[in-house]
This record gives sequence, structure tokens and C-alpha cells, in this order.
Amino acid sequence: MTCESFRDIQAEFSWVPVICRKAASARRLLHIGSANTWVAAELRWLKQLKDENAKLRKVIADVGANEDGEGQSFMQHREKEDRNLDGKCLVSIGMPVYNEERYIEQALQSLLSQSVEDFELIISDNASTDRTGEICLVYAAKDPRVRYYRMETNLGSIANFNRVFQVSNGTYFFWASGHDIRHETFIARCVEILEQDTSVVLCYSGARWLEPDGRLDDVMSGHVETRGMSHQVLRFLTVIWGLGGFAHQSNGIMRSDALKRTSLIRNTIGPDVLLLHELALLGTFAEVSEPLLSIRRLPDYGSWHHYFVKGFGPAAKRRSARYLYSKMIYEHVRVVVKHTNRFRRKVALVPSVILCMLTKYKWVLQGLRSLDA
Repeated sequence: MTCESFRDIQAEFSWVPVICRKAASARRLLHIGSANTWVAAELRWLKQLKDENAKLRKVIADVGANEDGEGQSFMQHREKEDRNLDGKCLVSIGMPVYNEERYIEQALQSLLSQSVEDFELIISDNASTDRTGEICLVYAAKDPRVRYYRMETNLGSIANFNRVFQVSNGTYFFWASGHDIRHETFIARCVEILEQDTSVVLCYSGARWLEPDGRLDDVMSGHVETRGMSHQVLRFLTVIWGLGGFAHQSNGIMRSDALKRTSLIRNTIGPDVLLLHELALLGTFAEVSEPLLSIRRLPDYGSWHHYFVKGFGPAAKRRSARYLYSKMIYEHVRVVVKHTNRFRRKVALVPSVILCMLTKYKWVLQGLRSLDA
């Protein structure tokens, strides 16, 4: 990059340091607001747990006998579920959903047919208005590995993504949507690598687009294999510059202990990219090259309005494009400062991540400006 082009970037984004300082000074107030939101969410989830028994009674009565022709009583179902919850399972799958009735059965079947059976599937329904809840309750009644919860109000996908991890108990964890499909060996292939190499905090597979009509499309770009890179700076730079336009690596299997050290899914633009950047500071990434994950391209893909409402919730206050973009940059700087102990590494990585945000992700600002129009 020439000096002239760098000065152009400085001039165009001269407001970034000012906004970042304002965001930092307001951080405590924002945190307090978030805490109040989470307390309310906790109370709603406790109420949901009380209502779960009654819902399962009704579903089991509707379903009747299971596939073996033998009826399954409510208490038998609860005893199986309690045995699953008492002990720590190998893998926890978090499935945050909202109005997924069209594809959710395909997604559930691809997970429940995995060759590895030692897992729990946690479904958190963000107040769906279609048949999503009804479908999930049927699967929860049939399979004790499935747990279904329903939020009374739509809190946005960010809060829902964090919730499923917070109630999980697996050694490993991954998020699954209500419309994507995984090959039956997805868990086995990824867990095998995680078990063999303790330096790996994330193992992901190749991915390809799945069109709404069921047709498989192109394989997604972006290879961020960092095994063998012991240096934190090298790992981080490989990931921030190597990720493709769609960060499908966030659908991989993560080490739960490492995920607990992160801020999870932050309330910002591009939280999946931010999480991957944060994990890169904690360990290495491993790739299974075969495309074992099919990510469905939904009709609203590419809509910034839908992205904002889905992520932050329909009641979220609309912020300006500059504020949202500045907060995204601030969050990336924050994770670098948090997870680098040596001053020299901070000096090396902070300018790099800011430059990456201002160049590689400049298209994000352009997209956000469409919300202001």
C-alpha cells in the first residue's frame, strides 16, 4: 500500500479514534444495560423450565407409541433426559432457531444421525411464530439427547446464540442452524483431531452452499489452518487475512474450555468473525478439507435490514453506520489487548487489525450506510 493511499484511509476514517474513545467511555453503561437484559432473560428461562413438563406431556400424548410400538411415559422420558444432563457429554450442539419450520427437520435429522452418538442437542426457540416449536417438541419427546427451550420474546440471534452455550455441558461445542446440513461423519472427523492435538481450539470442515431448492453449489473460500504455528502473532494474522467473505469456520467444533475464555457472540456487527479472531489468539485451527457442511443460502441472504433485525432483535435501537462500524473496530482491538500479554505483541497486532478492518472489511461500512438511507 502506498503512503498516499494510507493517508487517504486516514483522512476518510479520521473519526474512528474519536468514536472508539466515546465507545470506551460508555462501556460500563452499556455493560450495565446488558446485565439487566440478561437478568430478565434468566427469569424467562426459569419459567420456561417450569412449563416444559406440561408441554412434553401433551406432545407424548399426541405422538403415542414410539417406533418400537411401546409407549413411553413422561417419567421415563424425564429419567433418560436427567441421566444425560447429570454427566458431561462429549459434544454439545447449540441450535438457536427462529421460524425454521421449512428446513428444521432436515437439519435435526442430519445431526441425530451422526456416527458419534455421545452428544446433547440444545434448541433455543427465539419466540417463533410458525410450527418450529411443535416440530422440535416432537423430536425432544423421541430422543432424550434433545432439549427444547422457548423464549417468550424475540431477543435477537446474538442473545440466543450465547444462551445455548451457557446451558451446555460438553467437552466440545458447536453451533448449528435450523436449515444447514452436516454429513454424518462431521462430528467424528472433527473430534478425532481435537482429541489428538490439544493445541487445537477449533476444528472446522470445508463447506459449500446449499441452494433453497436443494442444489449444492460452490465450495466456500477461506483456509485458516494454523496447526504448527506456535507464535500467537502469526496465527492471528493468518486468520484475520485468510478468512473468506462468509466465515463458515464459525460452524466448526470448538473446545468448550477455550470458548469460555472468550466473550462469546458480542453485540456487534460481524460477531462470528470477531469470535474467530479471538479464538486465534488462544490456540490453533484445524481444517478437514472435505466439505462436510452444507450451508443453505436463504432468500434474504445479503439483506442488511434482515441481518440487523435478526442479529439485534426487532426492538433494537437503530444506530448510525459510523457508530456500528466503529464499534466493530473497537471490539477487535479489545480482544487483541485482552489476550496478548506482551507489549510488543500488542504494538504489532493492534495496527494490523485496524488496517484489516479499514481495508478488507470496508464493504461492511458501505452495507451499513444502506440502512441509513
